Amino acid sequence: MEASNSELVKQLEFARHLVDYTTPYIIVFEHVRWLVAIGAVLCILLIWLLLLGALFCRCGSSGDKIRLTLLCGVFMACIISVILWAVFLVTLILSSHTEMLICRPLHDSNYSTMQAILETRIFLGKKLSIPLKDLFEKCRENEPAYPAFGLGNTMKLEQLTAYWTWSGFTRIILKIKVQLKTLRIFTPYLQQQLHNLLYACGLNLTEHRIAIQERIVNKDLEALSDQLDKVTEQMSDRLTARSLETIVINMQDLNQRRVKPLMRFQDELLYKLAALELQVKPLQQQINDSLTNLKTIQYYIDSQSDKIAQLKTKLYTDRLANYLDQWRFHVLSEMGNGVAKCRPLWDVMEGIKLLLCSHFLGNLSGFWFATFLCIVIMIASTPTAHVLSLVYKKFPSVVKNANLVTTRTEDPPTETNEQENWNTPE
Repeated sequence: MEASNSELVKQLEFARHLVDYTTPYIIVFEHVRWLVAIGAVLCILLIWLLLLGALFCRCGSSGDKIRLTLLCGVFMACIISVILWAVFLVTLILSSHTEMLICRPLHDSNYSTMQAILETRIFLGKKLSIPLKDLFEKCRENEPAYPAFGLGNTMKLEQLTAYWTWSGFTRIILKIKVQLKTLRIFTPYLQQQLHNLLYACGLNLTEHRIAIQERIVNKDLEALSDQLDKVTEQMSDRLTARSLETIVINMQDLNQRRVKPLMRFQDELLYKLAALELQVKPLQQQINDSLTNLKTIQYYIDSQSDKIAQLKTKLYTDRLANYLDQWRFHVLSEMGNGVAKCRPLWDVMEGIKLLLCSHFLGNLSGFWFATFLCIVIMIASTPTAHVLSLVYKKFPSVVKNANLVTTRTEDPPTETNEQENWNTPE
């Protein structure tokens, strides 16, 4: 699996480097193509401007200017036609080779040429496990990559996901062991703490409750203050009565501020002691049960530790094997039906076909055809302009001779008339 992955990664890296290397050259070629096209248009425009200039010079100039303009047009047409011939040949070679080497293999329904190229040493160096026709058909149907690429022949998932054949995994499973003989749940420290807690719970709270229930004062201060108040009302001695009233007030104040709060605190303390006594007994019972259970558990672990370890280890390994079975089923089902669709490969191939054969080759074919038409027009216009320049070279002498002949033919009658006019007076 690692060898197949490394080989696939190398091929993908090579394709990526190839694309990165050729992309700048393609961009430069596109720029050059546009510049050449613009230059060709400007050159043709220059030739037509020269021819139009010769036409305009014919209307209002002498024949020498017309001839000079035509000769300039012929000279420029010769140079530009040679350049356009070179451009035409280059574009024709590029378009024809692109059509033969790229577009026809891409439009081949069997993809035999592409398959032969991929099987060379430059790319794969071995025969494909599945024909390209079947591969692209499956990718067009958006099937998963694993069955579409025929990866089952070189990378069998059934064997790769068979975890029971993994030597390292088997060794790790065999090394899983649990030692329970040294496990101590009921440690001496825990035993001492539980005994201390049990001793603390054995406190006799009844004696403390009885001691707290005793009266705070031996006499009822409230009743005593009432009796002194009545005695004070019956006394006739004002000084003694005032002293008794002061004593009554102090007793009532002592009863309200000191005795009654102590009595309430006594009642609360008795209530809490009673509640604590009710809670201590169940706690004491639980501590005794905990001591008994911990001793039993520790004895069971000491005597049955090997069986417990084997049972728990088996449960753990069985659960791990169950998880691996689920993982294996998930991988096989997803690779066969779910993930890694190969539709992007078909989209990439269609994009390359559209880019090279429609956009690039179509524009290039139109460019060389337009260049060819321009060359044909220039080939036809060059001798015509040259002949016209020769005609305009002879045209001034012909016109001059014609003028002389006309002058000579017109002069004799004039002389005759003059002679006749001179002879008439005789």
